[in-house]
Amino acid sequence: MMFGISNSHRNQEAEYALRQVLKMFEERRHPTEIFSVRGTEIGFCRHCDWRLKNKECFFRTICTSSIQNMQR
Repeated sequence: MMFGISNSHRNQEAEYALRQVLKMFEERRHPTEIFSVRGTEIGFCRHCDWRLKNKECFFRTICTSSIQNMQR
């Protein structure tokens, strides 16, 4: 599987180029997935105490969950 990560906060050139590359892989029958940070709020620790309750950072939990969903 080809996994593309777009770190552009706008849907512009970087994500377009990534989608074109993944499209080429799909045409060759390779499964692809894309993860975009657009629409997400990634930043410094918010001190939300999620880590105290769940033993893992909130942001890491979201990323791990997204990757696991893509593997199904």
